[in-house]
Amino acid sequence: MEQPSIFEEHFATAFQVRRRRLLPVFLKVYIWIGFLILLGCLIALLFTIGAGLLKHHHYKRRDSGWLEVVELSVGLGLITIFFMAVAGLWFEAKWAIRYNWVLGGILFASFLFVIGISFNDWTGTDLSELSLPWAVAIPYYVMLNKIQYRWEHVAVSKREALSATPMK
Repeated sequence: MEQPSIFEEHFATAFQVRRRRLLPVFLKVYIWIGFLILLGCLIALLFTIGAGLLKHHHYKRRDSGWLEVVELSVGLGLITIFFMAVAGLWFEAKWAIRYNWVLGGILFASFLFVIGISFNDWTGTDLSELSLPWAVAIPYYVMLNKIQYRWEHVAVSKREALSATPMK
C-alpha cells in the first residue's frame, strides 16, 4: 500500500507567475491606449471607406475603384499588425515581446528612411516633429526589455497554468 502525500504533483503549480502580472501598470496603460488608438483608426478607416463609396457613386465614376480596395487592404493590414503587438502582450502570448522588438526595428528603419527623405530644403520638416513618436515609444521598449527574460522563461499564461493543474 502506498501512503498518500501532501506533496502531490500539482503542489508547485500554484506558485507559477502569470505573464500579465509581470506587466507594470504603466505598460498596461500603454497597451490600453494602443487598443483605443487602433479602435479609432479602424473607425476612421470605415468612415473613409464610406466616404469613398459615396464619392464613387455621387460622381458616377467609371473606374472600378481598385485604389480604394488597395487603401483598405493596406489600412487593415497595418491595423492588424499593430493590434497583434498590443493584443499579444495583453493575452500573454510567449512570442509577444519578440514580435514587438521586430516591429520596433521595422518602424525605426522606416523612421531613418523618412529622416533621409525629409531633411531636404524643400520639405521644411525638422527633427522635433519626427522624434515625438520615439519619445513615446522608448519607455514602452524599456519596460519590455526589463520583463523579457521572465516573460519568456519563467512566467506562464493563464491557459498554461490551467492546463498544468490536474482536474479532480
